[in-house]
Amino acid sequence: MEHKTMLSLEKSQLAKKLMRRGMQLYRVRIVSEEDYRRVSEEYGDLKKDVANGVKEMINLRWSNACLRHKVMMTNETNYEEVAFSPNKNLQE
Repeated sequence: MEHKTMLSLEKSQLAKKLMRRGMQLYRVRIVSEEDYRRVSEEYGDLKKDVANGVKEMINLRWSNACLRHKVMMTNETNYEEVAFSPNKNLQE
């Protein structure tokens, strides 16, 4: 009888260990290689998109500066008039 009690005790201890281990595995999500590659590609694409956005912003700022300079030169006005009254040229 003592032997059966020891076996049932060991069995319940093993069941508890397995349950704890199962919970640990449930918390840790195992990612497949395919998912990892897909996420890596998406990350790379996002980095490229950000870099392209930065390049476009730099280009637009440069164009804005060039156009502002051209307006100043063609209207022969000083920078303060253009900077503080941008609608003045539109109303003429």
